[in-house]
Amino acid sequence: MTLKLCRSAVLLPQAERKVDEHFSKQINALIGPFGVLHAVKRLQAEFGGALVDGDREDILARAAEQDAAIAILDKQRRGIKARLRAAKTSIEINAILGELG
Repeated sequence: MTLKLCRSAVLLPQAERKVDEHFSKQINALIGPFGVLHAVKRLQAEFGGALVDGDREDILARAAEQDAAIAILDKQRRGIKARLRAAKTSIEINAILGELG
């Protein structure tokens, strides 16, 4: 019995992790250091709470903008991962990773 490994099959899981790391950094930067506070304020804006009195509409508008920006990044991430899975060679995989910068 011989074991034949396809280099692209071995490289694919590593490449997918690199893509996830790349986009997680961007998403975390978008959320920022006060992400938990903003999430709490958003919940209070949606369901009522003293923390957001008077700022409800602004909070919901900023949350919607952030959601849209995250959705764009996630769509890009999923698209790149689909291209990686469709790649036939390690050269193709490395070329796709090179696009990440």
